[in-house]
Amino acid sequence: MSPFWITLSTHWELGNVRAVLAFLINVLLAIGLWIISYASWRHGAAQAARTSRVPLLSLLSMSGIGDAVDSLSVISFSMGLKRFVLILVQAAAIVILSVAVIISGPIARYSTRRGIEIQKQDVNGWLATTNHSDMDGALVRWNQTIERLKSANFPTDQLLDFLPNNQVEWQYESKEWNSSWAVSCTWTPQTPITLEATGNSSGYLFDEVPGMKSVFPPETLKTGYTIWQDWGGAYEGTALNKDVLLFTLAETDPELAIDEDTGLLRNYQPLHLVLGAFHLHNVPRAEDTSTNFGVGPIESASYSMANCNIARAVGRTNDDLDLDVVQHIAFPWTLDAGSTVSAFKDFHQAGTAEQSFNGEPIYLPSGEEMFRFYQAYMISKDTQYKQAVTRSISVEVPSVQLSVVALALILLYVVVMVVVLLWAGLVMRVPKGMWIPRTKVEWMMQGVREVGGREVDAGLWEVGWDGLRRGLRGAVLGKGVGAMGGTSMNIQLGRDVERPSVVQVLGGKH
Repeated sequence: MSPFWITLSTHWELGNVRAVLAFLINVLLAIGLWIISYASWRHGAAQAARTSRVPLLSLLSMSGIGDAVDSLSVISFSMGLKRFVLILVQAAAIVILSVAVIISGPIARYSTRRGIEIQKQDVNGWLATTNHSDMDGALVRWNQTIERLKSANFPTDQLLDFLPNNQVEWQYESKEWNSSWAVSCTWTPQTPITLEATGNSSGYLFDEVPGMKSVFPPETLKTGYTIWQDWGGAYEGTALNKDVLLFTLAETDPELAIDEDTGLLRNYQPLHLVLGAFHLHNVPRAEDTSTNFGVGPIESASYSMANCNIARAVGRTNDDLDLDVVQHIAFPWTLDAGSTVSAFKDFHQAGTAEQSFNGEPIYLPSGEEMFRFYQAYMISKDTQYKQAVTRSISVEVPSVQLSVVALALILLYVVVMVVVLLWAGLVMRVPKGMWIPRTKVEWMMQGVREVGGREVDAGLWEVGWDGLRRGLRGAVLGKGVGAMGGTSMNIQLGRDVERPSVVQVLGGKH
């Protein structure tokens, strides 16, 4: 798991998490906008409480981008650098938080992702049996098994005795597996080779293409080994096989593993296996069916190879295992290795032909890929009886993850907002009962108070916010005529403006 992501849950849906996170971000940002606005006002209000006069812009508080933009039209350096900077900082903070509200969806989108957790679970699968020597035409199953082994990071140092369900995203953990066959391989990468076809009809591959013999381990050419081959490809016209993909399988002769007393294969003897893949380009075509190829040079050729020794793993010999267990392990000692090499050819034939027809590079499997196919073929062959069993192994479980950076920024933001709020509430004190307008509504009521105090009743200067609400409801903005005869927009009070009683004024109800 990446250190930059933390897992939230393996049960939640990613879409739901993003929706909730976007909502929470919106709520936090809305609270932050209020805190910035309140703290800015509180700073100016505290100054007003300490002195008899403060600049009006000291009480400027903004609640959105519109307020921030409007404030830029009334500030200048003439008002003093400190006040100018404070208003500018407040405007910048309001703009940043407002923009963050707008993009809260993308923030939630890129702060979360689908992740993977590895958990141990009971997984259904199938045990190998020693009942089958071959398997034909199971291209889809072979491919699914290969891809699952790759995805699970299953190593190429063993054969499988158990095949988990291919629909489960399991992962290989060595301590959870006790495979009976250990494998040690060396790989020959793709290597060019010069070859020529003789047209020999003996049926022996090395008589038809003698040059191939040079790349095989010397011991495989002696008594005690068998070599199988099969090939496929595409041809053009009647003279040439345009591209041929030829597979070979050399192994310890299975006849040597037959128990003379029982006639059964001793599926515990060490096995030497050599897998080869040859790409031949522009190979002379045979004129009859008694030979594979015609006579003449092969334009170009290359090969890859896997040279493997297969033996029982430590603690997994027949003497170590019960009879029931011995009957449920991989069965490489098949008498039908010809079907195995034909499976290689069948698996690659369609791709080779398509690549050849379209002039594309021919895919030559590497030694590792050939042995991976051998693993998949063997366990597919050995689980045809579907001996069901359940084992506890590691499985990939989808999860929802949150970015550590995003979480840190959110927590930092919350801490900063809490500190600002505490600073505004505890440090920037405003005496109880002192009325200083903050919101737009309160500033409108302040206008009502001032107009009422001048034009209606001086006692209105003593009325608090509660007493001014009725006056605000009836107040209007209208044209008035000034002392010099000019017109301007002035606040005019309605008839239902509340007059303060003597008790209210003298008692200090504000």
